[in-house]
Amino acid sequence: MFNYVFQTFGRQWRQQLFGSGGFLIAACAFLLLNATTQTIVFQARTIIGQNWRPTYDLVVLPPGTKNVGSQQVVPPDHLTDLNPGISFQQYQQIKQLSGVAVAAPISFIGNARFPTPSIKFGTQNMDPGFYALTWKLSADDGVHQQNEYQRHELIYASDVKCSGFTCALSPQVQQSLNRLGVDTYFFPSRAPYFTGIPHPGTFLLAAIDPTAEDQLVHLKQSITSGEALPIQDHLQVDPQVPTVTGENIANVYPNYQIPVLLNQNLSGSITMQAIFTHLQTSSSDPQVLAAQHDASYLPSVPGQAVFTGLVPIPQNDIQLFHTGSSLNQQGAAIQVENYGENAFSLNLVSRPSNVEYQLMPGKAPDGNPAYQIKPVPFQADQNEEYQGNALAFRSIQPLPGIMYQDTLYIGDGAGSDYNTTGYTVYNNAGYQVVTTGLFDGHKLSAGFADALNWLPENTYTPSQTVLSYDANGKPLAPKILQPTTYTQGLTLQSPLALTTMTAARQMLGDTCINVIRIRVAGHISPDENGWKQVARVAQLIHERTGLQALVTLGSSPRPTLVYVPGVAAGELNYRQSIPPLGWVQERWISFGAGLLYLQQLGVTQNVLLSGVLLVCLAYLVLNLSSLVTAQRRQFAILSAVGWRPWHPPLAFLIQVVLMALSGGIAGLLLALGLTLLIGAAIPWNLVLWTLPGILALALISLLVPLWQLWRVRPLELLRSGSRVVRGSQRTLPFQLPTALSMTLRNLARSRWRALILLVSLFCSSGLLTLTLHGILTLRQTLQGTLLGDFVLLQTAIPQLCGVLFTMILAVLSLADLLIMQVRERQQEIGVLQALGWRPGMIRGMFLQEGLLLALLGIVPGIGAALWIVLAQKQYLPPLTVAEVAVTVLLLLLAGVLVGILPALRVINRLSVLQVLRAE
Repeated sequence: MFNYVFQTFGRQWRQQLFGSGGFLIAACAFLLLNATTQTIVFQARTIIGQNWRPTYDLVVLPPGTKNVGSQQVVPPDHLTDLNPGISFQQYQQIKQLSGVAVAAPISFIGNARFPTPSIKFGTQNMDPGFYALTWKLSADDGVHQQNEYQRHELIYASDVKCSGFTCALSPQVQQSLNRLGVDTYFFPSRAPYFTGIPHPGTFLLAAIDPTAEDQLVHLKQSITSGEALPIQDHLQVDPQVPTVTGENIANVYPNYQIPVLLNQNLSGSITMQAIFTHLQTSSSDPQVLAAQHDASYLPSVPGQAVFTGLVPIPQNDIQLFHTGSSLNQQGAAIQVENYGENAFSLNLVSRPSNVEYQLMPGKAPDGNPAYQIKPVPFQADQNEEYQGNALAFRSIQPLPGIMYQDTLYIGDGAGSDYNTTGYTVYNNAGYQVVTTGLFDGHKLSAGFADALNWLPENTYTPSQTVLSYDANGKPLAPKILQPTTYTQGLTLQSPLALTTMTAARQMLGDTCINVIRIRVAGHISPDENGWKQVARVAQLIHERTGLQALVTLGSSPRPTLVYVPGVAAGELNYRQSIPPLGWVQERWISFGAGLLYLQQLGVTQNVLLSGVLLVCLAYLVLNLSSLVTAQRRQFAILSAVGWRPWHPPLAFLIQVVLMALSGGIAGLLLALGLTLLIGAAIPWNLVLWTLPGILALALISLLVPLWQLWRVRPLELLRSGSRVVRGSQRTLPFQLPTALSMTLRNLARSRWRALILLVSLFCSSGLLTLTLHGILTLRQTLQGTLLGDFVLLQTAIPQLCGVLFTMILAVLSLADLLIMQVRERQQEIGVLQALGWRPGMIRGMFLQEGLLLALLGIVPGIGAALWIVLAQKQYLPPLTVAEVAVTVLLLLLAGVLVGILPALRVINRLSVLQVLRAE
């Protein structure tokens, strides 16, 4: 028996080579597709695992916040709700819950005025006369240079000699100054012109728990000078000014110290320009000028510049905030004089709010749903010092509880000079800001600034807003929008000063917390189990406190285009028209994106591997069936000369095992080489199981060929001619053209071989369809978020290789089987040529057979793939018509070019004499 097997390998080496080639293709394709699929899954899981846990695992939002489900996209403002609503008692409950490792609250207390620096212009004993001082505040919002404030002052320098510190103007001189429109006056004999810088602007004050914040973001490591915030149970009274008075002297209130930690990195680009000029009037005597001119005279008089340049302000120089500095003109420059004071009165002005988004009809320029930011009316009472022309998007809420504001005058002109707020009595107390230290906000934000799993951390850095398209949807060079001094603007400054929760409770009351960021205890695995572990903590928080807790595991920013509109004059209290800005890109947050990607990867992997196994199985069944057909006459002769019934199947089994081993080893080596070439990860566990798997596939594939061998009838096969056709199969019920009639008769005669070939094409087309759909669906699922785009970038080569190997498997199986079919039918081809058939007619018959088989196998295969996709629609989106059309076209073209054309070349090489002589 073994001699027969080895002789068969020698005599029929072409058939044996084709048989071994089938196992080679199966082994190579199985390992390559496994390698590429596992590489995609492994790389994607690794990337998702590395970015699974952002800064916090949960975020607890105040009551009234819109509920957000998993896999929903929300704007960044949703996670930094500026309306407090969480009580301190609820925070204490959350801290003590099982599973909560860190609970870090944030309280956005409100907008407070910057301290007002004082400044001296000119020199002592400067020339008497009239002076003009112009202030111009500008802010670069990232797109334009905005003029947000401008003030023009007329100043009189009196030549009155002061007696000590007592200086005064006569009532007649003051009356003349009023007629000329002079704002204030000073006495050069005593000191240069002394005033305060107008429009100090506001900064956002927020409160944190110092211990929890350090555990969450390592706040202490970013402190560059001074000390961290103290841990407080109650506020300390200021020892120097322990009390302040209210509107009536009898109203006395405690003056508490508010410790603050300052962010040394100021946001925005804000500048203050000052122009101080000596007016060249015809006389320096106010009474003389008042007798000759009115208030329109001085603004028209030319002047000589005393100082022109930029003046440091707290918005662009942190030391003016930190050390209580004053400014002094020294020639053409401004000298900063530090007095070492690090305390000033806290004057809260207002509380900011979130922007409101609206869904627009149509699509954004990038084809996604369009949103716009809803403008709000301009609130002049809350923006008395703002003179810019920007649209308001945030409502400013005045802080309740302000009982009294003291007015502080700076300069010699008493009530006519510059004035500002001295201190504010708020909630039965005054507050003195005491700076404890500085921290580097950039260094701190770098720890949680990973773009792939970024979450809004407006406590330390503002959310990025990028102008990307103009109002007509035309692309622009990206410009990052910067915050300005406008408290109702689109971009919001991050808190400049951080204080303690004790201070927030004193100023806002018990319900003072905006959001709480939660870090869950224990190891959180990057999978559905880890998600459920955190979700249980979120559910526990909701049950105990009634607050909504969002799971942020696996979240990733999704760049979203938002339209920034304009308004017409008279609309929403605007005095003039404001043009639309255009389309800005914001980082919206896609919740549960990582979990969705993991689920999609699992479905894609299972579908592809199942399809590969089915294709390999069908291909091997057809391959072995063709091999049995080629050896049936030999087995019939051996059975007639004395072989027992089980000998032919055993001999064929030995052949198949040898072919499986040889083809499997060759395919394994080829697959390993290609895997190394494309840089995919080698699945060594599958490498070890490849040969046993190929042998198992061979044994399963043998069921049909062995059944064919068992039905071999030696007497029938030893008769002359080819297969005996039954009477019912000799004619067709209708007339067809000769070539088409022969095609259908051939398929009917070899119905088992045709059926197995159809099954192979069915599985191949289904596999390619599912592969293309799986890859396209995976790409569609991943696209949009920064995490998904990064996964696509890192797995692009394995994805392309997976599709390529699937196409090669489908096409090579078709080519191999068609060529084998031509070789099996050499006798039939020779007889047809002997009967007068021209080579073109024979090629046409085989071409029709191939195309008919391709259509009958491919269309049902695609239909089955469509049914599988629809059955799994909760995981996979439906197939598109384009995907189906592309799949059919690719398979037909590849099948014709790679499968049928080589078979036709084999037909051209056949010799009629050699075929008939062999017969």
